[in-house]
Amino acid sequence: MTSIKKMINLSGRRALITGSTGNLGQVMASTLAELGADLILVDQKNSELDNLKSKIIQNWDVQVDCQVCDLEDQSQRTKLISCVKENGKKLN
Repeated sequence: MTSIKKMINLSGRRALITGSTGNLGQVMASTLAELGADLILVDQKNSELDNLKSKIIQNWDVQVDCQVCDLEDQSQRTKLISCVKENGKKLN
């Protein structure tokens, strides 16, 4: 049986996942990391970003950056976009 990882290789690519600590976000993050994608995890303050980052790094050999951003706040969205354009530099 062929695994998804053998069929799709995302090494060298980066994925931005908003709401990454939610149930669906965690599944997407883990799946993309398994396929080799580096990740930018985005969620609100006081979320479990660091825990998710640790789990992903423990299971998959990918780079993970965490960004705190309230997507309802225009100024925070603007900062997030700028940081992503500058190769995912830290907001904080």
